This record gives sequence, structure tokens and C-alpha cells, in this order.
Amino acid sequence: MEKPLHDFLMNLYELRPEEELALWLLEELPSLIPGENAIVGLHNPQAKEAVQLRLKHPFTTPNFVEALNESGAAKDHPIWAAVPGQPYATKALSTMMGDLDWREHPLYRDYLLKDEVRDHLTLDIDRGHGHKVMIGILRSRRGFRDKESRLLSLLGPHLEQAFANAALFQVKKDLQEADAGHRLVHHGKTGSELQAQFLLHFPRWESLTGSRLEALRMKGRAWVQGEVDALLRGCLEQQLTGFVMSGPCADIHLRLRRNWGAQGFILIEQVQRTATHPFTPRESEVYSWVVEGKSDGEIAMILGIGLHTVKGHVKQLLRKRGVRSRVELAAMSKM
Repeated sequence: MEKPLHDFLMNLYELRPEEELALWLLEELPSLIPGENAIVGLHNPQAKEAVQLRLKHPFTTPNFVEALNESGAAKDHPIWAAVPGQPYATKALSTMMGDLDWREHPLYRDYLLKDEVRDHLTLDIDRGHGHKVMIGILRSRRGFRDKESRLLSLLGPHLEQAFANAALFQVKKDLQEADAGHRLVHHGKTGSELQAQFLLHFPRWESLTGSRLEALRMKGRAWVQGEVDALLRGCLEQQLTGFVMSGPCADIHLRLRRNWGAQGFILIEQVQRTATHPFTPRESEVYSWVVEGKSDGEIAMILGIGLHTVKGHVKQLLRKRGVRSRVELAAMSKM
């Protein structure tokens, strides 16, 4: 991926209010697709009316949106037409209307001639309630290259997610507060770096060894990676699942949330004591298999011990955890 596009996408996913996102797009989109002006607008395609218009450089006509809607000069503009089966299709004026027709169109003649808008490339993304956000580039010359049109179309789902994030941001400002001491997992840390970060949590797990510990580590790493992926797609804390690593005498509760100021993710760790008396090594083994949903008979076969012995260990586990059934016991690790 070319660096300008890479940097654009990384900064696009920075969480911010919609107004800040729109202003950022007006400044940065022309660095990818050249043009004298940029537009981020809100419109109702069914009513063929503009609702809001943000421009990098304001139009000469004062109160442009009100004047445009009142005059109806844009009612027969082909920009309102949807492209069936193509949710992120772009629209270039030069492919929809000839230059002579555009020069004679009332929208150009009465409003955009003074600003020398000869062509525009736009993309609509759903905003809900019948409205769409229109994002595009305006030019004083005719013609956009296929590469530019494909690039704007490629950005479609990313732009849609960015505006969804901005809408959620309005009601999630409380997540800006981050407790001191939380570990930060930057969104650039994936793969082996992320696994190494996760393994820092395991000094407390001396009683689990071998394949059982490795299985738990794999689950934990998979959970962290999955949650980071979800966060990168724009999900917020209430949509994440959380993860509990159940140990002999304590549970480690993990959850991820965005670190808004640092543009990364906070890996929050809370250690909760689960029993007055720690599990014995054998009880830890039995417990790990109960969590997996194995029956007493299956656990006996796996560990090579008697069924009566397994039942005795399960009874002790229930007592130490303060629950009444193995279902509750297993459920504690899936909170």
C-alpha cells in the first residue's frame, strides 16, 4: 500500500466527533485525489434536497444550501440517482453529463459558474433515516481518471465505518477516561508482538504447565487478536465479550477498550481471588476440563483416574468456588 493511502486510512480511524471528521476529510482527501475543492455533505436523495454542506473552500453564493433547495436548480441533476447493486459506486459529473449540457444547467449557470466547478467525483454512504453522506472532490477542469474513481470507491466502506464511529463517539465520551497503570496495546501491534504482550500476564500461573497452559495461552491470544480486529472495525466496548482466564486461586479478567488519546487499545487486567484455599494441581486439571464442558467420565479417561476420584475433585471445586452446580462452575470462566 502506498504510504499516503496507508497514512490516510490509519488517521481515518482515529475516533472523533463528526464535525472534526468532516473537516479532516476536507483537508486530507485532496492529497489522494487532486482537486481545487472538497465536499462533505448530507442530503436526502428521495427529496432531492441538500441538508448540510461542508466545503474546503466556501462557495461564493451565501447560504448556498438554502438557496439551492429553494430554487430547485439541482432537482434534475443526475447525482441523485442511485447505482443499483453497487453500494460504494462513485459518480463523476463528466461521465453523467456532457460539458455543453453542464454549462447550460441552472445549477452551474446560476450557482457554480462563479466557483468554476466544471467536474466533481462523489461517493454516497448511508447515514440512516433516508439520508446519505456525500463525499467528493470538485475540479475546475473536466475528467477524472479510472484510478481515482476506483480509489474513492475503495475508500467507501472505510469512510462509512469512520462516520459510524463518529456517531458512536458522541455518546461514548466517557470512555476517554483511562485508569492509570493500564497496559496499552497499539493497533500496530499484531501477531508475535501482540502474543508477547499477552504472555506478560502469565507469571501467576505456575500451577498450570504443559499442554493445558499452552491451550489457555492460545485461547487468550486468539481472544486478544479477535477483539483488536473488532475494535479496528469500529466496535466499541459494549460490543466486546471480555475474557476470563480461570486459575487455581484467582481469575484474571481481561477486556479491551479504546485508548482515545493515544489512538490505541487498553488491555485491562483485573485479578479476582476465587477461593480461600487454592486448588491443588489435580483440582486445577479437573477444573480446566470442567470448563471445557467435559463430563466426569470423560475427565476420568483423560486424566487416567477413577470416576469416583473425579467426582470428589468436582465437589471440592464447587465448595472452593462457592457455587452449587458444575454448570455455574464452568460458566464462571466465560463471563
